[in-house]
Amino acid sequence: MRIIVCIGNNLKYDTRVKRHVKAIANYGHDVHVIASPVPDFQYGLKEQENMTHTFFEYKPQEAPINTEIMDFAKRFNLQEIFLNSFPILECSSYYNPPDLKHYTEKLNHLVQGMRWRDITSRISEEMSDEKALSYPLSFFEKSVQFAEAVLTQRGEVILCNDEDTLLAGVAHKMKYNSRLIYDFHDLMADISDGVFPQMYSNVLAIFEKQMIQYADVVMSVSKAELVWSKRHYGFHAPAIPVLNCSESGLDIKNSYHKNNVGKKIRIYYHGMCDHSRGLFELITALKQFAEFVLVLRCLPSDVLTQIKQKISDEQLDKKVFFVEPVGAEEIPEMANKDGDIGFAFCKTEDCLNWQFALQNKFIEYIKGGLPVITSATEEQGRIVIENDIGWVLDENNVDGIVKTLKLVLKDRDRITDMSRRSLLVAEKLFNWKKYDEILNGIILADRKVIKEHTISDPNNRRELRIWKKEDLKNGHIQKRRKLLK
Repeated sequence: MRIIVCIGNNLKYDTRVKRHVKAIANYGHDVHVIASPVPDFQYGLKEQENMTHTFFEYKPQEAPINTEIMDFAKRFNLQEIFLNSFPILECSSYYNPPDLKHYTEKLNHLVQGMRWRDITSRISEEMSDEKALSYPLSFFEKSVQFAEAVLTQRGEVILCNDEDTLLAGVAHKMKYNSRLIYDFHDLMADISDGVFPQMYSNVLAIFEKQMIQYADVVMSVSKAELVWSKRHYGFHAPAIPVLNCSESGLDIKNSYHKNNVGKKIRIYYHGMCDHSRGLFELITALKQFAEFVLVLRCLPSDVLTQIKQKISDEQLDKKVFFVEPVGAEEIPEMANKDGDIGFAFCKTEDCLNWQFALQNKFIEYIKGGLPVITSATEEQGRIVIENDIGWVLDENNVDGIVKTLKLVLKDRDRITDMSRRSLLVAEKLFNWKKYDEILNGIILADRKVIKEHTISDPNNRRELRIWKKEDLKNGHIQKRRKLLK
């Protein structure tokens, strides 16, 4: 069987997709990957006889571009979906102020119902409508160009990663009658606070709701994200969590748990160090404690430079230590070596993506046998509390971290037991062998595997009826048969 894997970014930097591609090739299928060459043309995997790739390069065209976009829509009978998601596509003079105002109001009317409240109430990037317009225009143009590239490749199954490749999957399914597997890694419409103008978020939400109806199976990195998506988008395909578990991990039989925490408890963090990760707040909190040190394993960045400056300004050089980044498969072992407690902070109150997050670092800490200090995301908070493997912040700020560190000191004698339980949780919840088997079952359309791992339907039928009535009133197309014609 030939499998087409679509990814809108560079495979080299996406460990999830890279792991899935390797697994599918190991099942014996022919795999062809279509990926972006940005920031470079390095593919990230060694090619083999049954694993090939091509790069897709996005080439922005001069305005107006709506004709090219709508011509593609007509070929696949998707005009209604395109216009329902982004009404201004029917107008070539979209930068004309009266037209822009009219179609922006039309778009805003489409998201007035309760179904869309989580999206319309988000903390969006402040931007004029004229400037914001470039975001959805580029999204549709790139999606169409990517789809054209994908349509040159035949395959029985197409695996699309994230919303920027979903159109390609739908078109491929229509042309070749392929099975469409949609794997979304983030809720793109609210990926982070202050990122994307509201116009773009509205378009992404409506477009994904309509296009996801074509999927034969929907996967995601967390159950919470799938529940939200299935509830708000109302799709009928099986929804299956395939967690971001690396192939590496520590064996509890080898006593990797923390059995001798020293005088200083090492708070450990690895990964990106942008302002949303709580590192500035953590450093401020640590000033109040002599019992902790901080170990950071981060790639160079402007924010890391700012962190180092803050450490210097606060005279905390003897309390914060930097260790070299390592490859993805080495992370659990090195986390165990360099830390005692993992730190997984995210501002859950600021966006949906953080509210439902199941961060890679959270999983990697647990696979490394570390108890975790985590923000109260639906997944991470539940896992920590149910398994007694750490502490959940009640506030995502300095005060919340200070209170939690005081609890850690009270629980100091329990860190060894928490560490041992972390390894047990890793074996139970974050075992790649389990998800490898699930992925293989999804690829093969194994009904038993799919049925066993599909989440239950979270929908409230009364709520759905209300939402559908609101959407019809506000101009949405609703007939699923028409969508799947």
